[in-house]
Amino acid sequence: MNNPEFMGNAQKMMSNPDFMNQMQEMMKNPMVQQMMSNPEMLSNLMNKTGLSNIEKTNNDSAEVEINQNQEQRFNKDDIVITSNLSREEYNSKIANVIMYDPKKDRYIISFDNVKISVREDNIDYYKD
Repeated sequence: MNNPEFMGNAQKMMSNPDFMNQMQEMMKNPMVQQMMSNPEMLSNLMNKTGLSNIEKTNNDSAEVEINQNQEQRFNKDDIVITSNLSREEYNSKIANVIMYDPKKDRYIISFDNVKISVREDNIDYYKD
């Protein structure tokens, strides 16, 4: 079942830095890691969230199709500085680019044990 309301709420949660920090801490729990490595449990979760129609690779792991042709300014492991973010405490932070999410047109960056999703105009190359 594809539930647009659930997906919208999930997207809001995923863009919340506090929620993402809590999820990161939760994923360190060995019991959670064991549950997430259980293919049957993941399949059930994907069915309940409407993600069961995601394309499968040859080894049956879920793979989200990424548009490799989309041009991006920053690359993985680039060092950047943040600016003009709505959360003032996240501005002027030196961060590491983790990845680019072409579906959201945002970069996932990390600093001070925090991971956030930002638009390209909110980061620039850090110069010593």
